Amino acid sequence: MGTESHGLLDTDGQEKVVPIEIEDEVPPVKAPSTARWVALLSVPMLWGSYSPSMKLLLSFKHAPPAIVTNLASHLVGSVLLCCIWFVQRPPPHCFGTGDARKRAMRASLELGVYLFFGQLTQLLGLEGTSATVNAILVQASVVIVPLFDTADAPSRKASKLAITLARLLPSLLALAGVIVLTSAPSADEASSSSSRDDGEWRGVAFSLASAVFYALHTIRLSEYADVDATTQAAGQVVVNTALDVLALPVVFAFTGGAGWLAKASYVARQRLALAAAWNGLFVVGATTWAMSFAQQAFPASTAALAYAMEPLFAALFAAGLLHESIHPLQLLGGGLVVLANIVVASGSVHVLRCLGRCV
Repeated sequence: MGTESHGLLDTDGQEKVVPIEIEDEVPPVKAPSTARWVALLSVPMLWGSYSPSMKLLLSFKHAPPAIVTNLASHLVGSVLLCCIWFVQRPPPHCFGTGDARKRAMRASLELGVYLFFGQLTQLLGLEGTSATVNAILVQASVVIVPLFDTADAPSRKASKLAITLARLLPSLLALAGVIVLTSAPSADEASSSSSRDDGEWRGVAFSLASAVFYALHTIRLSEYADVDATTQAAGQVVVNTALDVLALPVVFAFTGGAGWLAKASYVARQRLALAAAWNGLFVVGATTWAMSFAQQAFPASTAALAYAMEPLFAALFAAGLLHESIHPLQLLGGGLVVLANIVVASGSVHVLRCLGRCV
């Protein structure tokens, strides 16, 4: 704030000096670069291939345990990102110094934990759902983000009821879509009279749990925008790999997965290697880096909206790879989730304006 003095006449006709406050000029907000836009939009395209490719791997007999699949993908992604990291920031500069190093390590640990549980629960969810339904359920994270993210909180000048409705409307729409989507039969079930078993409901539960972890990851990723994108991405995936290794003996003890490694055929190992190569390079590696790079310029709510396009690409990949079709009721449920994304896209201010006329 600055001040300016202006001469005014008082009641006696004499001039007096009255200071007037003038607001400092606000610098214009720099628009995100084209490279960051490309990185942001590449995330749903690349991530959309994850569910179909993993579903294809799981559809074969004697499919590998989820933890083994994740470990193989994360190993490939770690090698890729660490190579890029060392080229961009050769040792010893790659680790930074002082507070910057501590913040990078904290970002890697926290974001890596969210990503680990997000990917693990999504893969477990795929065992009971189709690739398309899994992708739609996971993208419920889009409407979870505004509930936790207060960076773009609505104006306090609006009524409390309008603020509450603006916050809850996208989530309520998405919840309705999830209920319709999960209760509707698939296209294959519609032709038969089969009903959902416990495995399918577990798949739905794991997919929704994955949405929560991805929402937390998206929100916290924007909070660490000051950390170098490659450092952040490499650190996340290395933490993921370490958690996979730590979890491996525990999972094997409960599921007997160690037997798969001993009995897996050459063809099964080859499929695992191909899936790990694709997901390690393009999903774990490229997508994690693109998210870190893009969210240095975009808020969490904008990033979540872009990521909401992932089910569209997942459906296209699933139709091509798995020949999946979708029931009309599933289309309706998916449409409600998309509508929730559009409400989020319109922003809290626009929603409040519409609700303010009705409330």
